[in-house]
Amino acid sequence: MATVINHIRKANPEKTLYFNTGDTLQGSAEAMFTHGQALIDVMNLLKPDFDEPGNWDYLYGPERFLETFVGSPGKLPLLDTKTVAANLYYVCADVSEPLCPGQVSDKPGESDRPALGVDKKTTGVPGYIDFPSTDATTPYPKLAGQRPL
Repeated sequence: MATVINHIRKANPEKTLYFNTGDTLQGSAEAMFTHGQALIDVMNLLKPDFDEPGNWDYLYGPERFLETFVGSPGKLPLLDTKTVAANLYYVCADVSEPLCPGQVSDKPGESDRPALGVDKKTTGVPGYIDFPSTDATTPYPKLAGQRPL
């Protein structure tokens, strides 16, 4: 992959964007046993310009997701690129649905959105997206409704 990526970049200098489209951190024993770090290291060598997390990138829970793609005050994200997501929000406290009341429509199919810290009571609810990394608590109540990326 590195050979092809570098060839394309060299053939089209300043006209090429390498956009990784997610589902990067799972799929092998190496990924599983390192919580994705084995693939994060490879991705950092490949130097994508942008990354958009896929559903498997939430596999290791909200804390690992944030550490990998967002970083924290004074600490850069583990994945050395710009990460984007158009539909990812922190969940609102005391809400058993992955939507914050009054902020988006609750009609299935219109406003379903991934949320960090969603209560597991939503698993199997029609019209909502189930994620394996949802948390039984809302660890980020002060960030409710905000975008992490």
